[in-house]
Amino acid sequence: MRARGEGGRASVQLPERFQEAIDQAAMAAGLIGSDDYTAALHWSEAVERDGTAKSVAAAVAAELDQQYVTLDWRATVASLRNEGA
Repeated sequence: MRARGEGGRASVQLPERFQEAIDQAAMAAGLIGSDDYTAALHWSEAVERDGTAKSVAAAVAAELDQQYVTLDWRATVASLRNEGA
């Protein structure tokens, strides 16, 4: 999770289950090379929030953690395959 503001930039790592789901989806979709893997990454549009970059990054990471308690990496694979079709 990345944020930036007047006070600079900040990043917060999401829980390990997010990285595990991303890795599983990438392998299942055949995204073996780092170029393929990076090309499939998508950032959301920037959204303004009140607070420092650090506090906003932490808040959004906590929201994602709560919103995605269970990650369906198979749905991500299907989405990646549909993009390539």
